[in-house]
Amino acid sequence: MDIPTTIPTFSVDFIIFGVVLSVVAYGLLAGQAALVRESISIYVGLVLANTFGPAVYEYSKSAAPNFPFSETAIKIALLILPIVVLQFAHFKSHTKHATSTLITLVLAVLSSMLLVSSILSQFDYNDLERITTESNLASIITNWQLLWLALVPVAITAAALFRPKPKHH
Repeated sequence: MDIPTTIPTFSVDFIIFGVVLSVVAYGLLAGQAALVRESISIYVGLVLANTFGPAVYEYSKSAAPNFPFSETAIKIALLILPIVVLQFAHFKSHTKHATSTLITLVLAVLSSMLLVSSILSQFDYNDLERITTESNLASIITNWQLLWLALVPVAITAAALFRPKPKHH
């Protein structure tokens, strides 16, 4: 009996669906405030990755010539860092707002699209070309990155404006 010597890989689409489902589940469980925090942290991560990623990589290579990480890995780490820090920081809301499940769901999907497109944008041209050739979903998400960047703040604003009226007993 032959034992496979390679580790099976997940398809890009499978990973994207996993990210989307995770963010949607998180949004439905944690609520809109957590999704807003996540969305803002993605924007902060984009700034960190795009502004400081190349400089951190160059400095690391000059300080340690055998530095084991690629520029893409550093940029993705800088993108993910504020997301992790802000999601695990304990923020207490002093008020409890009623929220719409539909708006929360829309914000979760848009936030997950922003997250996926932000991660994909950190890859160099050749790797991104290979990924988008392999996955039509990744290609669509990448092509619409400006839409995700614009629609997340619109959804946050809509969530603030169209809060369900509180029920009085």
